[in-house]
Amino acid sequence: MARKGAGKEAKLSYSGNLLVENRNGLIVAAECGSDGHRRALCALELLQDIPGNGRVTVGGDKGFDTADFVRECGIWG
Repeated sequence: MARKGAGKEAKLSYSGNLLVENRNGLIVAAECGSDGHRRALCALELLQDIPGNGRVTVGGDKGFDTADFVRECGIWG
């Protein structure tokens, strides 16, 4: 069950993450779960599976601009 905001009703929902190649918009990996609080952790797991040693650019929507998420992304850089 998840709420869209304070004071809103709780609804059955699922949380999904997509890893998308930016140039052509191709979906490279996907993960679906039921816990929206794990979104950043799921995103980090998807990033960890990117092959190669080169640098990558990461973009995220609202909620991914936390200091913890940014710091964790820097571990693989």
